[in-house]
Amino acid sequence: MTAWSIYRRQADPATARDESAKVSLGPSAQRAGAAPAPQAFDALAAVGFTGLMIDRAGYADRGAGIEAEYTSTLGQQPQVSPDGRLLFYDLRPWARDLRTRLTKAQIDELRRKTLDARAAPPGALT
Repeated sequence: MTAWSIYRRQADPATARDESAKVSLGPSAQRAGAAPAPQAFDALAAVGFTGLMIDRAGYADRGAGIEAEYTSTLGQQPQVSPDGRLLFYDLRPWARDLRTRLTKAQIDELRRKTLDARAAPPGALT
């Protein structure tokens, strides 16, 4: 099974700059040091993700393992594309739950840590 990453780019109106987030998910990502699914979902929700799409073509088992893990962790069945290739999970319920488990300050700190951990070092893109 291969790991994959999710990217989000959003202009921050307060600073007029782009903020990017990358969160690696999946069992092989966990072996490589990425967060387990619950912590990764917390990070995704903290930076504003509202959904998660999985392309089954990226997995040797056609996503069966990751689908089982995420379905169990999120407590929901994914929406499946008509051709069966793509899965979609709604992260809004997870985000609502996150707001009951953590304070706003804790969520803000998680958001900052998530974005900072995945940002390119200063000068790397110049």
